[in-house]
Amino acid sequence: MVVQVVILAEDNDIREKLRQHDIIVQTIDEVAPIEVQPARVLSHLYTYLGELNTVLTPVLRILDHITTHSVL
Repeated sequence: MVVQVVILAEDNDIREKLRQHDIIVQTIDEVAPIEVQPARVLSHLYTYLGELNTVLTPVLRILDHITTHSVL
């Protein structure tokens, strides 16, 4: 899984404030049609993946054991 993080300004006012400090960003509207989600969505995703990992790890270990051992 790859997660990329970018900085976007919510509006032109914030973009201009950042530009005064030589930080060049785009607004959320300017990156359309890319869908922008709030940071809390990433937090929920990490929580979900952690729970999924907890559930899948024992199953993957069993499958790994089965596929790496041959039956005589």
